[in-house]
Amino acid sequence: MEKLLRSMHTLFNNAPVRREDYVAVTKSSVFPLAFCGHRWLENLPVVERALEIWPSLQLYVDAVKRKELPNPGTGSYDTTEATQKDPLILAKLHFFATIARTFEPFLKRYQTDEPVMPFLPKDLADLMKDTKISDLKVLEFRRDCMQVLTNIVRKMQEKSPLKYSTVRQMACLDPSNMFRDPDRCKEQMSGADLSTG
Repeated sequence: MEKLLRSMHTLFNNAPVRREDYVAVTKSSVFPLAFCGHRWLENLPVVERALEIWPSLQLYVDAVKRKELPNPGTGSYDTTEATQKDPLILAKLHFFATIARTFEPFLKRYQTDEPVMPFLPKDLADLMKDTKISDLKVLEFRRDCMQVLTNIVRKMQEKSPLKYSTVRQMACLDPSNMFRDPDRCKEQMSGADLSTG
């Protein structure tokens, strides 16, 4: 998916003639956005834009195939054209968007200088529990989606600070935990070793 989203943007980025051809054929001046490989938070608008312009992109590719427009002869065009043949591409884009929407609130909340560490254990646990997949008709696509979710959860567990006892014990500073079970919070606080991870 990343390769497609990068290719869609590269195809028209810094290519004024191609952009003019695209506008002429599609009557649209809405273009793909740049994919960000290191910040998930940036990619929800990218995939939403891809879904929005997909019909226009098909018109552009069809015009190239009919030789109404010159073939760009680039890897980004070849990737975009090849993806047009995938009958599940829209389902895959929607799945990608769903995953991005699932993680967006969590990423927004924790990319801050505010003291939110006490809430991290609960939010991470909720995020992993809430990651579900709908029943899909195409078995292969369903397997792929489940594999993506498995990989995400595995990566979260590898990188998650929940493996450190200090982070788990910091949950005692969550006001809702203090109210619900003050004795347990006191016990966690007294056992917290803030000098080590």
